[in-house]
Amino acid sequence: TNRYGDFIDLCCAITGRAPTWGLHLSENRRGRILFELTGSFEPTDSLFVGVGLIIGQASGDRIPVISGLPQPRDEDQLKALGAAAATTGAVAL
Repeated sequence: TNRYGDFIDLCCAITGRAPTWGLHLSENRRGRILFELTGSFEPTDSLFVGVGLIIGQASGDRIPVISGLPQPRDEDQLKALGAAAATTGAVAL
């Protein structure tokens, strides 16, 4: 998502409208860097956190695409990946 300063997110919620810029535009939501995982991995929590940390650091503010990630056991593993990526980088999606 776009990062807003001050109270713009509150204004968007009240009015039901948001600025037409950044990640609100489809053309800005495309992947910019590809990560291909090769091999066979168990879908452990630590795998998803580790991959997220590496992807965040390498991506910076670009939108990553991840290929070869094992099927997660639950959505919490995907949340952990996203949180780790946002911790080490400025990954928005």
